[in-house]
Amino acid sequence: HTFYLKGRDANTKIDRILLTSNYSYSPTGTGGTPERLPNITDSKGIASTEVTFDWQAGAVQIRAYAETVPHSNDTTFSINANAGSPTLFEYAMDSSIVRGQAGQWLSDTFKVYLEDQYSNPRTGELVLFEITSGDGQLSGGDPMKAFTDDSGIARALLKLGWEPETRVKAYANDFPELGELYFSGVADEGSLAKSVTFVDGDEQEALVTQTLPTPLKVQVLNDEQEPVEKYAIQFDIIQGNGKLNGQFTSVIDSTDADGYASVNWTLGQSAGIHKVKLVNIPLTPINNDSLIFVATARPDAPDEMDIISGNEQSQGAGKMFTEPLRIRIVDQYNNGIANFGVEFTVVAGNGDGYFEDVPGQMALTVNTDAQGYAQVRYTAGRQTGQNQIKAEGIESPELPVKNYRIFYLTVDAAKPQTLVKQSDDVQLMQVTSTLAPFSVKVLDPFGDPAPAGVRVRFQVIKGTSTFGTSSFVEPETNDSGIASAAMLLGFRTGEQEAQVTLPDYSDVEPVVFTAIAEPGAAEKIQSLSAT
Repeated sequence: HTFYLKGRDANTKIDRILLTSNYSYSPTGTGGTPERLPNITDSKGIASTEVTFDWQAGAVQIRAYAETVPHSNDTTFSINANAGSPTLFEYAMDSSIVRGQAGQWLSDTFKVYLEDQYSNPRTGELVLFEITSGDGQLSGGDPMKAFTDDSGIARALLKLGWEPETRVKAYANDFPELGELYFSGVADEGSLAKSVTFVDGDEQEALVTQTLPTPLKVQVLNDEQEPVEKYAIQFDIIQGNGKLNGQFTSVIDSTDADGYASVNWTLGQSAGIHKVKLVNIPLTPINNDSLIFVATARPDAPDEMDIISGNEQSQGAGKMFTEPLRIRIVDQYNNGIANFGVEFTVVAGNGDGYFEDVPGQMALTVNTDAQGYAQVRYTAGRQTGQNQIKAEGIESPELPVKNYRIFYLTVDAAKPQTLVKQSDDVQLMQVTSTLAPFSVKVLDPFGDPAPAGVRVRFQVIKGTSTFGTSSFVEPETNDSGIASAAMLLGFRTGEQEAQVTLPDYSDVEPVVFTAIAEPGAAEKIQSLSAT
């Protein structure tokens, strides 16, 4: 027999060869499964090998070929050796400071470099760039994610703001132990915006919902009084319900080559003062410290009359109604119309009262105030039942909607209004004597006696007198409107007072009666000192 050794692993030696005719025999000590031999095809015709990388990262190519196989083609395997974990994190540029024009993108990027312990560049490593101060802007957001390229470099581009310096830190996201690197973007002298001047558009007037004829316009200058281009100006509506550039409440416009920024302003539906403010502007205001544009919106054409208050009240004849009769003239947006003439009249046959406490004044013209309101006070006459007051616009043309309104008022029977003394005011009698009755007459607003049955209170308010056994008594008026009560003087001398009121009509002024209680006849002599 001839034995051929077809191949063996490198650096291995043959210890012994065992020959046996026992097909079921399996040697011990070397494992039950024969290992695949490198570079030698197995029973399926497959050959394989393992590759161990050295310290150098990068692409590796392996050629596989069989010299003994005719017409075989070479096969090339391409594999890549990645760098190990980064151990170095450093600047990839000569200076960490980059200068440029304020408000513009810098001409150079911030660059960092990562490598492993064998000085291989670390590819695809995540680096974060984050603004720590200043008002600049990174191209990929804040923080900005960047990945190292094949050279191990990660980059970030910064747009300068309008502060002198923007600081940015960079760090390897997964390897914080490598520390942080810091960059600065610095604005060139003379490129920084310094001041803002209101050029045009302030203090305009227009009808509600109209666009102001002149746009709001400002100019931004630097320290050298030169225009600053591309400076962002934010216009915000802070009062009124208008729109900027047709549809917005906030608009940002960047200055042009001459330093100008502008916006069109359409007033809202509310009349009065409207305001637009420049916000987030860290500049020195030259001619408007508040940075606010002001406009006045005038009401649209008069449109309608509305009753505001005073309708459907009730009051006694001869007395003024509690609430004034009040209307308002408005435009189609419910803005008040000032200086609009309104005539108030008592509708013939539906009342005989008068306006503003002037008897006989049954018609009165009033102009609306700045908010569009007009009002009158109405005093009922003798005619009870429903009174009608007409408020009518007297301007031309007439109001397209409701040029007049009717107030419906109810006049009740006349109520008591005045108390008139009918007896002597000051009476002089001895203590414990009964005075002549105090008498009062209750009159209505027209000076006529009140009907019988009105409750009248006589009450002692000074002294020890009484009405019978009580400090007060409440008789009712008779058919002549008179009520009376006799007061019993107490045992104390001096001035006594009784007040007369109408408990059911608190608005009627009270009256007061006075009496003098004098000592009675002498009854004894009392010694005041020793003899």
